[in-house]
Amino acid sequence: AQRGAIRRGRGGHSGGGDRPALGDRSEFALRLARERGSVSRGDLARACGISGETARQELAALARLGRLRRVGEGRRTQYVLA
Repeated sequence: AQRGAIRRGRGGHSGGGDRPALGDRSEFALRLARERGSVSRGDLARACGISGETARQELAALARLGRLRRVGEGRRTQYVLA
C-alpha cells in the first residue's frame, strides 16, 4: 500500500469491524485537527514534508470517510473533526 494511504485492515487502531485502518499521515492530520481545532492543506504539507496536492488528497479522503468535515473554499479551506 502507498505510504500514509488509508487502507483496510484488522490490526493497529482500526477497532475491528469494517472501519478502515488509518495511515500515519491520516492519524497525524486528525491529531492536528484535534489539537488546533482545524487543519489546512498547508499545515499538513509542512508538518509531513509532502506536497500540497498529496495533503489535499489525504484530507479529502478523511472527509469522505466522515472523520473530518471541510469548511470554506479555495485557499481558506480548513478541515475540522466531524
